[in-house]
Amino acid sequence: MVFELQFLDWLQTLQTTILNEIMKAVTHLGDAGALWIILAAVLLAFPKTRKSGAIVAAALIVDLVLCNGILKNIFARTRPFDVKEGISLLITAPKDFLRDIRRHRLQRLRRCILQERRNFGK
Repeated sequence: MVFELQFLDWLQTLQTTILNEIMKAVTHLGDAGALWIILAAVLLAFPKTRKSGAIVAAALIVDLVLCNGILKNIFARTRPFDVKEGISLLITAPKDFLRDIRRHRLQRLRRCILQERRNFGK
């Protein structure tokens, strides 16, 4: 993660008003896969591109199951901006169920540690 943090620091030096707006727009293109879902729907609408539309739709489903459902749970990586303080995000921090699960695990761990400290002090 050291390289990622160095890269994140370097990216922070590139911020300009115009570039920030461009990057926000590019980032939002991928929100909930909307762009790709629309592309698949448009391709499926026309007989000439229907096969391509089916391939795009199938790829989206495989990506959803494999990446969001399985791989994110297996690796459960912390995002670099969660580790390094002072990072200014251009967008609100992404929220996904995995992030909430990690937060709940940390809260549970804190409660267990506090309980053990109380028990140890008795």
